[in-house]
Order: sequence, then structure tokens, then C-alpha cells
Amino acid sequence: MSTPDERGFLNGPPDVAIEVVSPGDRPREIDEKVSEYLASGTPLVVVIDPEQQDCRVFRPDVPSITLGSEDVLDLGDVVPGFRCCVAEIFGS
Repeated sequence: MSTPDERGFLNGPPDVAIEVVSPGDRPREIDEKVSEYLASGTPLVVVIDPEQQDCRVFRPDVPSITLGSEDVLDLGDVVPGFRCCVAEIFGS
């Protein structure tokens, strides 16, 4: 877990990174961002794709998973108590 320095800025990688895919984003660009976060020590990266209405969840050293609108996004191991239905992210 990252701790803030005397100015309040975190030292080290974030505990979770959430990337929202924009219409102009290329898949390779998103994959590079995910790889950079994981390589820096971020334990959890979530890529939200409004067009596909799904979420991809990345963790170090395990295959990514894709969650659809019927699934639950559970980040409780990194953000205690965080659970939501993927459909809620897209207002469904």
C-alpha cells in the first residue's frame, strides 16, 4: 500500500488504476498503459470500455478477466468493500 509524503503525494504506484477507453484510443495504447501500471507495482488495473460496455480486470501474474453487464466488479481485495454491478457503471 502506498503512503503519502509530507506534501500529501503518494510514494510509489497507485493501489488501483482505472482507465476509461476513449473513442480515439488504440488497443495497443491501452495495453501499454496496463503493462506500465503492472510493471510499476500497481496490484490492480481496470479498463472500462463504454463502447463494449465491459470491464477488463488485470492483476500481476494472472490472466486478465473480462466482465460484462451481468457481472459484478469486486475490488474488495484492494479497495475494501468496493463491489458494483458492471451495468451500473454504464447507467443500465
